[in-house]
Amino acid sequence: MRDPLVVTYRVPIEGLSDPLRLVHLSDVHASPYDMPLVRVRRIVGMVNGMAPDIVVLTGDYHGGKLWDVPGIRLHQVVQTLGLLDARLGTVAVAGNHDQSYWISRVFADTEIRMLRGDFADLGPLVVAGADSIAHHYSPAIGLRLAIAAAPAGKPLISISHEPETGQFAGSRSQLHLAGHAHGGQIIVPGLGGFGPLGDNDFLHAHRRGALCTWQRRGPEAARVIRPGHDLCAAAPCRAAGDCRC
Repeated sequence: MRDPLVVTYRVPIEGLSDPLRLVHLSDVHASPYDMPLVRVRRIVGMVNGMAPDIVVLTGDYHGGKLWDVPGIRLHQVVQTLGLLDARLGTVAVAGNHDQSYWISRVFADTEIRMLRGDFADLGPLVVAGADSIAHHYSPAIGLRLAIAAAPAGKPLISISHEPETGQFAGSRSQLHLAGHAHGGQIIVPGLGGFGPLGDNDFLHAHRRGALCTWQRRGPEAARVIRPGHDLCAAAPCRAAGDCRC
């Protein structure tokens, strides 16, 4: 299994006094077959080697595939992700494959801040996070309440597992980070992609009004035949403008 490729973007965020390095990792889907713990540890080492200021995790930390039986236990992969070392901190949201009760209990044993309709003040930047659509609590309400409660006068970005939640972030959020779609993962030479899983355009940035959204497909895809960009290193900077890579 190859290690993830890293793609770097510069994302203008108004109100920052200095540039930051943010690493976004999503949809690990730890499994004894295609994403064993030794591979997760290598990815954590890659991220730490980038000397990030902030790490963002956007859900689906273990299992979820038909052949993940027996699977890796949630606490095993979360403890491994707990080795992530970001200067200002690591924040996370739950995915649709993450059991609603246990995901918060397991992350509580790490230094990673789980956001489920809450925000984290990381100093120069505030991150607001929404719960997964698959869970009982409305992610739209949670995200709006988190942003409303966040300290005024600081730049803010928002995160969720499903990208659709980003539409509820409102004008306060300058950047929305999400995963879930796995675009561009299932591509077979000579046959191309299969439906939405073969659509590389799912790995993209788009702007809706003032909100810039980045959607990640996840390093779990490294098992498939065609390599892609699986880790996102974003550099929020001070100048205004459009998302670009």
